[in-house]
This record gives sequence, C-alpha cells and structure tokens, in this order.
Amino acid sequence: MRPPARIALALALAGLAVVGVAVAAGATSLFDGRVGPSLRLLGNGRHLTPQGRMTRVGNFPTGGAVTRDGRFYWTVSTGRGFNDVRIVSVRTGRIVQIVPLPGASGGIAMDPTKSVAYVSGAADSGHKDEQRPGLPGRQGDVIHVLRYTPSGGAIETGTIGVPPPSNAPDPQNFPPTDTLGKKVSWPDRLAVSGDGRTLLVPLNLADQAAIVDVAGKGVRYVATGSYPYGAAILRDGRTGLVSNEAPGTVSVIDLQAGTKSKDIQVGSHLSHPEAIAVDPRADRAYVAIANTDQVAVIDTKRLEVERTLSVGRPEGNGTSPVALTTTPDGSQLVVAEAGADELAVFQLPGATGARRSAAQRRAAQILTHEAGAAVTPQ
Repeated sequence: MRPPARIALALALAGLAVVGVAVAAGATSLFDGRVGPSLRLLGNGRHLTPQGRMTRVGNFPTGGAVTRDGRFYWTVSTGRGFNDVRIVSVRTGRIVQIVPLPGASGGIAMDPTKSVAYVSGAADSGHKDEQRPGLPGRQGDVIHVLRYTPSGGAIETGTIGVPPPSNAPDPQNFPPTDTLGKKVSWPDRLAVSGDGRTLLVPLNLADQAAIVDVAGKGVRYVATGSYPYGAAILRDGRTGLVSNEAPGTVSVIDLQAGTKSKDIQVGSHLSHPEAIAVDPRADRAYVAIANTDQVAVIDTKRLEVERTLSVGRPEGNGTSPVALTTTPDGSQLVVAEAGADELAVFQLPGATGARRSAAQRRAAQILTHEAGAAVTPQ
C-alpha cells in the first residue's frame, strides 16, 4: 500500500549544499524519450547540470537528514522496489552504508542530543520480488530506531510501534473492498524535541499525530486535520505543529497535555501544507504550501499567520514547494520546489552578511532562486 499521490523531493534539503546540487538547465533539444541518471535527464526532458560532485542515493529518495556532527548525510529511499537508508560521507560524497528497510515514507529525524536517528516505517511490499523477510517492522506503522558511530556505521536497535487508533478512518482506495476495516497509520515527516525525549509523528492515513515518549516507548494520540504530513517541535519543547494537507491547516499540539490547542488556517482547502521548519533564533515557523506556491510564516507566540512568501511564477502555479529548512544561524530560509527543480533562498529578518560564513555565502549563490537575488521578507 502506498499513500495518496503527492509530490516528493529528489534529495532532502539537509544535505544538498554539501553533497552536490543539481541545477536544472532547461530541456535538451535532442530529447528522445530516454531518461535516467547516466543521461542526467528527468522525465520532463530537463537536463541536470551538476555543480560539484553528485552521488546516486537510491530508489526515489524523498527524505534526508544530516547527522548531528555534520559528517554524514542520510537519505531515505521510498519508491517501488527496495526501500532503504543510504549513508553518504559529506567529505567524500561516497555511500558508506546501506541500511535495508521493509518500507518507508520518507520521514527521518536526527536526535540532537545523541547519535540516534528515527525513520518512519511503512509495511513491506505486497510484491514478492520486492519483499524483505526477516527485517524488523515488516508490518509497518513503526518508527525505526538506528544508532550510528563516529565512523558513519549504523545499526537498528529496535522499533517503536505507532499503530492506528481505533477511531482512525479506513484508508481511501478504489475499489474499496480490499481495505474495509484495514486501518493504517502511515507515519510521515516526524520531529524530535530539542532534549531528544519526545517524538511528534504525523499519521497521514489515520488523521492523528502520535506523541512518543522515547525512553518508555509510550504513545499518545491526538486528533489533527485530515492527512497530517509534516511536524515540528518549537524551541520551548512543549508545543508541536502538524500540517494537514486536505484542510490547509496546521494543528497546534500541547505535548505535555496530549491535546490539540487550535488549528491555524495557513492555506485554502486542498492546498497541501507539507514540511514545517522552526526558526532557530526567532518566534517563527515556516510551512511549505505545495499547491499554492507559497510559504506561510507563523508567529509562534501568537500562533497565527504573520505573512506569506511567494515562490510562484507569472506563468501560474506549479513550483510546488514541498520541503524547507533554515540555515543553522537562522540567516536564511531554503525552500525546495519540486515542480520547478529548484531551491529558493530567502534572507530572513535580522540577518547580516557578516554573520554568514564564506561557505554559506557560496551555498547561497548556488541555491538562489533563478528569478533573481535572494528575497528579504518585509
């Protein structure tokens, strides 16, 4: 089973500046229908011209994160076929290990306090040639817990179950006869608190979020909107945010009480708000809204939308921002546009050039929106 169709990243934002960036250079005039990594051609005929080295990172990699020491980039392969985590050395660009998974959605989070990673797990494939007997979590609806070493090696130490609660809806399917009564959680883009003690896991097909106590593996459920996708935990460690694709909202979660405080309307119905990033310096959070080519800026003190940023084009909608992150110093916001094969870079309020390293300035030059220089929200 796979989730409802959605646009996915070719590479997660976290490692792009260090692993290598592929910049779309326009359609080739000699396009004959053949595509693939060896030709550096996408299915729409666009030719990729890499700036720096490129690393092939598996089958439809839609999630990624960098280890807390900054030395390794983990990608999550989620397409039809074998799913896995591929660990790439930031220094050499080489894959140092492949960790097989039964199934994956793309969700991954790095514990900021210890060398542990959490990966959202889906059920093993129904196709015999793609199955992986003997792996933990084959039933799906789990979080895989992996510990890694300074040399980059990783080992799975267990799973945390996040099964669908009894009030979860039956997943949509057509014809519906084979899914009646078969509830599925489908854990998606999860977040971990700053102290490493709590996970917030959107359950995309259960219309719930799971609050997970990492130490005891206890799970509490909170109703969100329909098709919850992205998650973030604010700097206070007590408040979580979960984006809901169908209603265009972000649910505010009280992590201590295990309740929903409110829903913030960040987009229209079916606008598909997806990834959420928290500003490391200011009381702001950023939400990628895929179907309206916008980023909503949430004031996390008032818990309301402060403004919206556009990554649109005069030709019409279609850039489709699906993921985003801030630089560690909070000077820039980087937005991945799945429909345009580009990254947009916004300079954030209060940022100054003096605070940015030469490497960051070079990354900004590479990643800046093709329409012009970085945009500063007013």
